[in-house]
Amino acid sequence: LAEVRKRGWLEDTRYRQKYSRVRTQAILDDYRQRYVAASVTVDEEDLKRASARLNVRVGARHLYARTEQEAWELRDLLLQGSTFEELAMKVFQDPKLKANGGYLGYFTYGEMDPAFEEAAYRLRIGEISEPVKTAWGYSIIKVEARVSKPMATEYEFLQRKKQLARVIRASKIDEKVKQATEEIAQQISPKFNERVVDTLLHAWPDLEPQKEVNEVLNKSGFVDQRARSAVVAEFTNGKWTVEDVLNQFPLTTERQRRYVKTSDDLKQFVTGLLVREQLLRQALREKIDKLPEVGKRIQTEMRVFTLERWRSLITDTVKVPEDLLCSWYQKHALSYLFPEGWDISEMAVSSRKKALDLLHQLRSGVSFELLARKHSMRPSAVTTGGHLGLLTRERLGKWINEVARAKKGETVGPFDIGGYYSLVKVNGYQPSKQKTFEEAKLQITGELLWQLKQEAFFASLEQLRKLRWIIGGTQRLRKGSHGGAAPRRSSGFEGSREAFRRGMLLLVQRRATMTDLRYPIGRARLEAQLGEGARRELIDQIEAAPS
Repeated sequence: LAEVRKRGWLEDTRYRQKYSRVRTQAILDDYRQRYVAASVTVDEEDLKRASARLNVRVGARHLYARTEQEAWELRDLLLQGSTFEELAMKVFQDPKLKANGGYLGYFTYGEMDPAFEEAAYRLRIGEISEPVKTAWGYSIIKVEARVSKPMATEYEFLQRKKQLARVIRASKIDEKVKQATEEIAQQISPKFNERVVDTLLHAWPDLEPQKEVNEVLNKSGFVDQRARSAVVAEFTNGKWTVEDVLNQFPLTTERQRRYVKTSDDLKQFVTGLLVREQLLRQALREKIDKLPEVGKRIQTEMRVFTLERWRSLITDTVKVPEDLLCSWYQKHALSYLFPEGWDISEMAVSSRKKALDLLHQLRSGVSFELLARKHSMRPSAVTTGGHLGLLTRERLGKWINEVARAKKGETVGPFDIGGYYSLVKVNGYQPSKQKTFEEAKLQITGELLWQLKQEAFFASLEQLRKLRWIIGGTQRLRKGSHGGAAPRRSSGFEGSREAFRRGMLLLVQRRATMTDLRYPIGRARLEAQLGEGARRELIDQIEAAPS
């Protein structure tokens, strides 16, 4: 940390923006815990209802809309005869959802957005929902199937009771927070200047949160003071200008910013910032920022951030020397192989009946490529004729047995792949073969680079350790010359090194679970895996370690 201070990192834009994000989030999280989570209870009825839902898996598809009006329009089109497959091609950017008609597969309690889940469990099979508001927009849902397992025994219920309680509690907290934010949004009642919103939306792609606000304003075309002070929104107790909005920009996530595509998205984005600002003011009035645990969390997260930044500084410049690549290949050449694979073409359709009809046409001599271009649900089939290239055993998965037995040019299937059906043509087979050095080079580089980065990082720590020991030893010698104790090498660094390793482990655990944390079951699962005691112990060790 002393080295970091010398480099001026603790005063630069990147550090200040990160500190603002961490501080704001720590204050809001503690406020939420004290005034929302503390009032949430889970009773026996909640547990039994959740346990019953866990015994049911729902298979559903949906269509996504940004606004409620768009969602009603999609529902009307479905009721007039349009299909999910047709409309999914228009509303989704995700290739898989485009191709499979918005099919989500099977899910159970706690795995989806709470509002989406509630609607799906209430729908009858084949029924189309009215617009359902979720955290991301609106959905039109159709339940395709429902699979029930035998009811859990009393013993099984007791076994999972604790986990269920965590899931239910997290879900209830989310719902209370959602209600509170909606109430605040109604209270502040923002009124937007459409012209300024459109101007800001036009500049949106050029906005960079890591830059200073003045630099962002200049690059985005808001050069003069008049443009910067243009009012974006007026609300109950104030107004926000363009500059006010951009001052909040570094406190947002990339995902939140990327979501903004239309003026309605931008208004929702700004409203969310206004609500957060109101919550932050309430928390500060309660002096949440003065609490020791909040300060400790901020300090810990900033240390982890700084250590990761230091690590990146050391490791990002590491390269693998060419001579090391060559010598490694010579010693381990037999380990670098092209796996066996099958050259495959595939077409996916919406029903088994249609797949069997196409299979009959293929056996009558009709071209696979022609049929794939005309009938496959995969957008790429229009240009590729369904050709997927060389697939290994692992990628073929449960197709492998039939594909491996097939002759060249033969079509096998149909295979049921999560709501649609695939016909697979085997164009050829390639046995396993050894890679040349040039073919293996990229793979070897990836394998060695991580190890070299680790070595470089710990070598830099060793240098800092030696420097620290020399400085500390010199100070102790001076003290000894005046009658003090003899110099003795400090072992404190080892504690610091171990604390750093554990801190990095915490960081990795956070990243590894990030996708799970969107929904209550993910947060409950993380808490169950790590445990509050272990988490606090880890933070305490990092805090206790020398700088």
